[in-house]
Amino acid sequence: EEAVRQFDEVIAQDHGRNLDFTALAHGGMAQLALQRADATAALRASTEALRVMGTAGGSHNPSNERYLWRIHAQALARTGDLAAARDYAQRALDAYRHHDDPASAEIAESAAVLEGIDRLAKK
Repeated sequence: EEAVRQFDEVIAQDHGRNLDFTALAHGGMAQLALQRADATAALRASTEALRVMGTAGGSHNPSNERYLWRIHAQALARTGDLAAARDYAQRALDAYRHHDDPASAEIAESAAVLEGIDRLAKK
């Protein structure tokens, strides 16, 4: 509940500026929804996170976008849209591989998400 309150506060303080922090707050809400097994809420929050990131004002950290792609992939997979989920997961993995150290935890996490989506698709 405290995390939700803090994410809501970040979102409320954005005032239409569409800052990276706001996109990350929506991403955090998506992760919480995934933990609660609420696929609809996760997809709604991750979609909003990507919308905000796409129109972000001020400074923009490209690694945040990769992170949000991975969350969106997980939300899409939970709603059954495996083709779109795989696309976002692959996009995140490719970007991390391009920008991060090969031993990066982000690469390992993104590869695990992609593998999970591929296992779901084979069922």
